[in-house]
Amino acid sequence: MTLASLFARLSSLASQVIVGIYLTEAQVGTYAIAIGVMGVTALLRGGGAALYLPTIKPEDFEAKASRQFWWCTGFLAFSAVLTVGVIALIPLTGSSELVQTALPGLARASDLPGLSATLWILVARQVISGPLTVGRMRMSVELRFKELAKLDTILALLRLMLTWVIAASGLGALALSLPHLAMGVVELLYYFVSDACKLSDLRWNGRGFRELAAKMKWPLIAAIANSVSTQVNLLVLGLLVPASTLGVFYFAFQLASQPTFFLATALQNVLAPFLARDRGNPVLERQGMERIFAAGMLYVPITTVATASFFPSLERLLWGGRWSAASSGIMFLCIGATYMTVATILTGPLL
Repeated sequence: MTLASLFARLSSLASQVIVGIYLTEAQVGTYAIAIGVMGVTALLRGGGAALYLPTIKPEDFEAKASRQFWWCTGFLAFSAVLTVGVIALIPLTGSSELVQTALPGLARASDLPGLSATLWILVARQVISGPLTVGRMRMSVELRFKELAKLDTILALLRLMLTWVIAASGLGALALSLPHLAMGVVELLYYFVSDACKLSDLRWNGRGFRELAAKMKWPLIAAIANSVSTQVNLLVLGLLVPASTLGVFYFAFQLASQPTFFLATALQNVLAPFLARDRGNPVLERQGMERIFAAGMLYVPITTVATASFFPSLERLLWGGRWSAASSGIMFLCIGATYMTVATILTGPLL
């Protein structure tokens, strides 16, 4: 599974190279603004279900999956409705004198080609995220990591191919959003075929819903905090600076975040289910946490420092100075990512 995650990160880097070749700063900024909008409309995400599901022991998953699915889907549906409302308002922002005076950044939204289409694609991905969450978490809890590794490898190749084709076709921001949706559709089909997501998981089970809401309070708060820290800031920046400037920042952020994204995915989806099996055994719990801390504190500083150090040379080699403005941003983002390692490492054991 770790090798598959590594391959997925490498394919993500390859996709970033393709994006840097074919897309302009403004087109990358358009996608970043769409992500920022989703950060607000999907502030509640899936109600924290993705954080809670990996902690369930295999023998309890069948009984709890249905309620988690509907808890997650309820928040996702609400987010989709809000996003559709924003899409409907986009054409009005450019003609509103009030918006142009008070929020000139918002008024520019109507002038960004592909923003509405990108948001529609992200809404479609939201709609199918409920069964996707249940399917992936069931496979993680059941330790079916070999299957997940094969699936993630296929998805990584699909993303790379689609990004290349769509970007080369001149479709701008859609080169970043369409592969994301296509990967979700393929993943969903696999979960139903492999019985990772069962029809019983999708049946309404309202029993104990009040108890579930009380239990999901902190995962929900964590989901909101995650949205604010990783997505809402993009919308705020989009209101204050041109889309091209935001595009440079988002390009730098994606590169600088690759090492910590890899670590967070491994901790949450792989190590959390393993540690959940040792819950209640203090000796095994401590040994597991010590191994994770040791590996994480070695891995992240090396990769983040390497990213900041090699970017200026690699940028000239790959893009001929086109993204040189991202150099200082990558340096500061890598410094921040290094110090955030402690919080990231805590994720798996705490789950």
